[in-house]
Amino acid sequence: MLKRVKNKKGFTLIELMIVVAIVGILAAIAIPAYLDYTVKTKITEVTTAMDALAQAASEYHASAGFFPNAADSNYSGVTGFAAVAANYATWGYANITANLCNFTATFTSVLNPVASCTLVMQVNFVPATGYGKVYHSSSTVAPKYLPKK
Repeated sequence: MLKRVKNKKGFTLIELMIVVAIVGILAAIAIPAYLDYTVKTKITEVTTAMDALAQAASEYHASAGFFPNAADSNYSGVTGFAAVAANYATWGYANITANLCNFTATFTSVLNPVASCTLVMQVNFVPATGYGKVYHSSSTVAPKYLPKK
């Protein structure tokens, strides 16, 4: 006489297919979110470096009374800044007026969704309120990648 197995153990095919479908749905949501997150963190690295540059320019302005000219030999912030996050962006600086300057980061092809986009940080001095910095409206980076205010 053959013995029947009364206690079958294991998963059925339908149970395994349901688990695979759930994992596939989660992956479809998680992978694009992860890719956006990695781009945003690299842009945050660039903006952190821009904040350091804005601080240096503000200190220069506090001592000299005007923002530095890009060719000023006493202000090496822009050339020193070029090494920071150089894999992600190329840098620019413009002295607009004595109380206004712009720092520009143009992202390289390493950051594929924002390649060739620019991020412009404007630093200004208003005697009544002091120094301020904003990301200028001429920036071409998508708002979802910009740092929170």
